[in-house]
Amino acid sequence: MDNSFELINERLQKIEDLLQQLLQQKQSSIEENYADQLMAAGELAMYFGISRSTVYKMKSTLDMPFIKIGKMVLFSRKDIDNWLNNYRSKNNG
Repeated sequence: MDNSFELINERLQKIEDLLQQLLQQKQSSIEENYADQLMAAGELAMYFGISRSTVYKMKSTLDMPFIKIGKMVLFSRKDIDNWLNNYRSKNNG
């Protein structure tokens, strides 16, 4: 009887390990997709905690990367994060 409980425990452990691996893969996938997200000016304003008009001023005066499709202005989260890191480095060094 002990052997069957040990076998069940081993199988449960394998299942738990596989589920943990799947969760980690899913989390990585979500983080990658989030990094490539495009944001409108309002979303970027919320991300920075500033007003939309300040976002537009920063776009014009600080060489912030953006994508323009027709009249719509979009910002790549990945590009913005890189730009922000570079901007901080330039202004803090």
